[in-house]
Amino acid sequence: MEGWCKSMSIEELIEEERKGVRLIEEAKAKAERMLAEARRKAEEIMAQATKRELIESRIRGEEKKALEEAEKIKQKYLQEASRLQSTSEDSIQKAVEMVLKEVLKV
Repeated sequence: MEGWCKSMSIEELIEEERKGVRLIEEAKAKAERMLAEARRKAEEIMAQATKRELIESRIRGEEKKALEEAEKIKQKYLQEASRLQSTSEDSIQKAVEMVLKEVLKV
């Protein structure tokens, strides 16, 4: 009988070892699934960050272009205003001279 009890203990130990191996395998599988999900989320976040950086870069580029174009337009209108002012002054001066000539002749 003693032999039978000992064999029972060995069988129980083998069964416990099998359960332990199964638990370890299940834990590994769960850890792998969790790791795969974490990698997927990290890749998604990186893709979004890359898209955001690209969009921000394009926005900065377009803002720079807009500012440059606005400056060109501003300079064009300043030149035009200066030309008009100069033309007005010349016209006024000519008108004054013409009036003085007419008045002094009379």
